[in-house]
Amino acid sequence: MQDADVLDHFGSLEIWLKFQVSAHREENVFDAINLWESDETAEYIQNNRNVLNYELSKAIFDRKISFQKQYQERFALECKGEIFFE
Repeated sequence: MQDADVLDHFGSLEIWLKFQVSAHREENVFDAINLWESDETAEYIQNNRNVLNYELSKAIFDRKISFQKQYQERFALECKGEIFFE
């Protein structure tokens, strides 16, 4: 259950939660991007990964984080007016 609780807060849901927090604080999208790119966020991610108990949980976590980073990178590019092509 502990691993499931941690995993629930990452991936798509983590993106949504960060936007919710930013909206509540009346921040703009660039504030959200800065938060995503901060050392505080990197530490938060690593600390949560460290508490996972199973290798399967860590693999799922890593995939969720990979998705988050891909989304965040694309979002940052689009907010800066850059066109994203794969």
